[in-house]
Amino acid sequence: MLKEGNRTIDNVKDFEIKVMKIQKGLRELVDAFRPFIIRVTSTVCRQYMDPCMDEFSKGFSAFNEAIDRYSVRRRLVTFADMVIRRRLIDYIGKEASKNRFTYLQPVE
Repeated sequence: MLKEGNRTIDNVKDFEIKVMKIQKGLRELVDAFRPFIIRVTSTVCRQYMDPCMDEFSKGFSAFNEAIDRYSVRRRLVTFADMVIRRRLIDYIGKEASKNRFTYLQPVE
């Protein structure tokens, strides 16, 4: 027997159906916001984002994080924009510090 809020779910199958509906709703929400994620990611990176790029993946993860941490007191779009920007800036900073090369000149 599982508890859902103040109610008890007697049947595991009913619980699985509810979880599947929630997952489907989240997939639809993310699909609806895909252009938004591309726009914010492209703005931060100052280039068009293809969905197969690492930065888009980080933006997508940040959007999922924003959904998880969202509260009714905030507007989802504004909050998601802020989370995506911050995560991408952190990612770009980490990548920039990793990719420091020292170029050596040949000695004559």
